[in-house]
Amino acid sequence: MRLPDVDDEALQIWLFGPGTGELVVVRAPPGQWLVVDGCSADREGYAQRLLGHYGARPSLVVMTHPHLDHASGLREVIETATRGPRETWPRLGMVPTPDATGAGDLWDGFASLTGGLVEQVVATIVQRWTENPACRWELELGSSELLGEASVRVLSPVSAERVAAATAWMTGKAYDFNRAATALLVT
Repeated sequence: MRLPDVDDEALQIWLFGPGTGELVVVRAPPGQWLVVDGCSADREGYAQRLLGHYGARPSLVVMTHPHLDHASGLREVIETATRGPRETWPRLGMVPTPDATGAGDLWDGFASLTGGLVEQVVATIVQRWTENPACRWELELGSSELLGEASVRVLSPVSAERVAAATAWMTGKAYDFNRAATALLVT
């Protein structure tokens, strides 16, 4: 499949799936990229392949919630995007936002059977936050980040679900992380 040319004047959106996950990649003029979740087939992450095709580096990377179908291929994107000087690293967001001591807990039983992919992404994000606190995006309701000439605003989760998700994460209790999934508005 041939990918479209980049239009320097337009907001462009790529959607990937089915596969293991669904992926949204947004490019906003003048050349800023957002990666939302991950998607792969046969262990190849579509996001990194797309970014590599265009010679792009994301400015924002978000894992909307900790399930396998949202994490597949995302670790590769984060590791590639955080090579080089820390001031060039993208802002990284996920919900819940545990402290570094929580990294490694199991959120998704199926993911643990498939190599702990979700846990690897979470641990990678937490590690980058620890190394470079400026790259941490809290994804709090109503917060926003610039993406070139566009803006990305967090529409969910509400505070109660953030707290419930973080509590479940820290205590290892059962929780439906779909309830704390992040929704974003790009304008």
